Amino acid sequence: DKLVTGVQTCALPISFRHVMVDEFQDTSPLQMRVIDLLVGRAAPDDGTPRPQLFVVGDAKQAIYRFRGSDVRQFNRVHAAIDATGGAVLHLSQSFRTHDALIEVLNDLFTAVLGDGSREFEAPMQRMTGRGGDVPAAPHLTLIPVGVTDPAGARASDDHARRVEADLVA
Repeated sequence: DKLVTGVQTCALPISFRHVMVDEFQDTSPLQMRVIDLLVGRAAPDDGTPRPQLFVVGDAKQAIYRFRGSDVRQFNRVHAAIDATGGAVLHLSQSFRTHDALIEVLNDLFTAVLGDGSREFEAPMQRMTGRGGDVPAAPHLTLIPVGVTDPAGARASDDHARRVEADLVA
């Protein structure tokens, strides 16, 4: 609260035309209040030009709740930007990873993430890879540990660690 009060009472010597927040998925509610103050969203509209808010982030990473961040806050800001005519751009191509690996990851995360229809979910967005030749040797090996039988029974943590250790040894 002291931070918010300080920003509210501070006469900033510089007027901002743009405010950019990178890694927006990690923004806490307190940080969001400060951002709202900086871009004038917390004050009545007096006709003064307000800074443009530009955020970069990944809703799928907001599920980790880093420093109190919340995917719902990310989704609300995304919706507000979209509703006010702001541009929402989605990164749909990986420039580092080849297509074959991206397809495996798309299938894996489609099964895990769901459609994002609930407020605490992030929707899965399929990507494409960089194209080009697939490397001859595997660069990623998926090792499912924890499920020990076809019925889906879970292994104990100790058993899962032993299985994982045996597979990577």
